[in-house]
Amino acid sequence: MLDQKVLDVLTMYEETLKKKGHKPEKIGTDLKSPGPSGDGDHTYWMCVKTREFLTTDLAAAEEGPAKEKVRQKAHRWLGWVQAKLNTLGFFSVDQMRDHNRSNGELPPEAPMDKVLREVRAERAVQDAQWGGPSHDDAHPTSDFLDYIAAKTDLARGETNRPDKTRTRLIQVAALAVAAIESLDRKAQTG
Repeated sequence: MLDQKVLDVLTMYEETLKKKGHKPEKIGTDLKSPGPSGDGDHTYWMCVKTREFLTTDLAAAEEGPAKEKVRQKAHRWLGWVQAKLNTLGFFSVDQMRDHNRSNGELPPEAPMDKVLREVRAERAVQDAQWGGPSHDDAHPTSDFLDYIAAKTDLARGETNRPDKTRTRLIQVAALAVAAIESLDRKAQTG
């Protein structure tokens, strides 16, 4: 599977788990099963970690065997994620087999699709870092506006480095999405 295909599959799984109320949370290493809810949370966490392997770790690895080792690890973790999603009843084996198929080539990605995928990935990182919806919903909208302003100011200070500016803008977009999601949840419960 191509790296991009793995990332696309992970995005689909992360979105599915998130819609079912799971959050990326590592479960302890004892042998006790945390139950279906904890299993879903841990599986979500494994999706986030697998994404890190294919982005952060792969970028840091030297060309050759080191990069291949990172890819192999990501594929092992994806296999575990898929086995768990099947056990939890999210997808059948045939469905996941179709998820993995790409006929060797992915269709060209529209520029907006690429950006939106990156925003989704950043949202998953933010949820893993800060605790997800329960953390977000504890903040008023004004806090989100302050966070967005702060990240925007950082981006403004880095305009001579387009790569840094772009990263900050992806973070700003993800924060805006978090704020909107929080507003929507509050409107449903309030």
